[in-house]
Amino acid sequence: MNAPCLTRVGADGRAKEAGVGPPLDEALVRGGPTPAFYGTATAQPIVGQHPCITVSTGDVTSPNKGWIIEAAGNAVKFVGEGTMTSALLQRALIHLEGGQALFGSVLRLMQHRGIEDGLAAAERLFAESPFNEQTAKDIRESDYAVLNAYSLVAIWGALETCIEDTIVSILVNWSGAPAILTNAPLHIAITTLATEDDARRIYHKVENKLRIAGNIVATYDAVLAHFALSAPVTPATADVLREANALRNCLLHRGGRVDQRAKREVPSLALHEGEVVRISSASYLRFHDAVSQWLVALLRSVTTSIYFPK
Repeated sequence: MNAPCLTRVGADGRAKEAGVGPPLDEALVRGGPTPAFYGTATAQPIVGQHPCITVSTGDVTSPNKGWIIEAAGNAVKFVGEGTMTSALLQRALIHLEGGQALFGSVLRLMQHRGIEDGLAAAERLFAESPFNEQTAKDIRESDYAVLNAYSLVAIWGALETCIEDTIVSILVNWSGAPAILTNAPLHIAITTLATEDDARRIYHKVENKLRIAGNIVATYDAVLAHFALSAPVTPATADVLREANALRNCLLHRGGRVDQRAKREVPSLALHEGEVVRISSASYLRFHDAVSQWLVALLRSVTTSIYFPK
């Protein structure tokens, strides 16, 4: 099977340049380039039935020259800040485990010196320290499973939002967007996008039409490819992303247990069907690395795309 081709169309409606990349399985093995688009070439190692798309030339309608990188840039920043916050919380929990000794010393020192300001707060912290110590110990001994679960939900949300916001930005800010929507297999006829809400409704139609059942990574890959963007990652990283999404869904929608849908989407989870999802620190680092690689790949793609100011 050939990789998708990208065709440039001029103002006269005629194709100006086109290209067909190497067979997709060959690109998977050697990470070879898929067709060049306006002088850029990006690998497409995610297997998916992408259409041969036509991207019309257009103009930027936004005065903000950096509009195309905002979504990816914000997502990268969010994931980085989340990692820093999680690390700080782990250190705070370690300190809380010694709360009785710590707050007891502070309380005695304040009483000895006759310090009244903040004394009530110190007494409250000392009184609460046995419960806080045990809670902090339980979280540490679970390998911070609760923190890792919250962090996984957050970074996957950042990835999903990044994709949607990137495409919505193109729909809102690129005059050629209506023409892109008419390409197969979308065939979405629209003459104008009056508001951002209109663009978001269109995005969900796009995602539904390009959805590849049971493979969220390939679905997002197809969505990006239709707009001449990509987020190329290795097949191994794609597997980690699918696992992250499946476990995130279990945490939010399946009572926190591995269900049959997760087993179908990620066969390696079959041995854990019915079990409570516990995200270890090692697993979370795998998911974090995969999401980070994906976001950086998309950021690289948008900065070399036709949408980015030259």
